[in-house]
Amino acid sequence: MNKTLLFTVLFGISIFSLSGCTAKGPQFQSFQKPKNPNNGIIYVYRPFKFFGMAFKYDVFADRMYHHNEGYYIGKIKVNSYSYKEVPNGIYKVKATTSTLDKTFIKVKVGKNKIICIKTYPGMGVLVGRANFELVDLKTCEKEIKGTRLNLE
Repeated sequence: MNKTLLFTVLFGISIFSLSGCTAKGPQFQSFQKPKNPNNGIIYVYRPFKFFGMAFKYDVFADRMYHHNEGYYIGKIKVNSYSYKEVPNGIYKVKATTSTLDKTFIKVKVGKNKIICIKTYPGMGVLVGRANFELVDLKTCEKEIKGTRLNLE
C-alpha cells in the first residue's frame, strides 16, 4: 500500500471517529429574543477548527454579587453553539474542564440584550482548557452561522 493511500485511509478513519465530537442540532438561523424584556441572552459558540476537535466542555454563567445563582449554558463541542436567557447583571462565564482550570470571562448582560462569546480550546497544565473572547454581534452573526445547536 503506498503512502498516499495509507494517509487517506487513516485520515478518513480519524474524521469518522471524531464525527461524534460535533453538534447534531439545527444549524444557526438567527438570534433569539429574550422572552422576558428584563432578561438578556448569552450565546457561546465554537467555530470549526481541527485542533482540539475531541475536546468538549460544559459552560456555566455565574451571576456575580448573587450568591449561588448560576446557569448552565450548555455543552460546547467543535462547530457548535448554546445559549441561555438570564436576568440582567454581571456574569462570570466559565467552563468545567478540570479542577485546575481557572479560565473565565466577565460579561455584563443588559435588559433585552444579546451577548456573544467565542470559545476555543487551549492547553492547560494537565488537560485542555477553554479560552473565551467577547465578540460584537456583527462578528458573531458571521461566525456562528456555520455552527449547530448542541442538544446535549
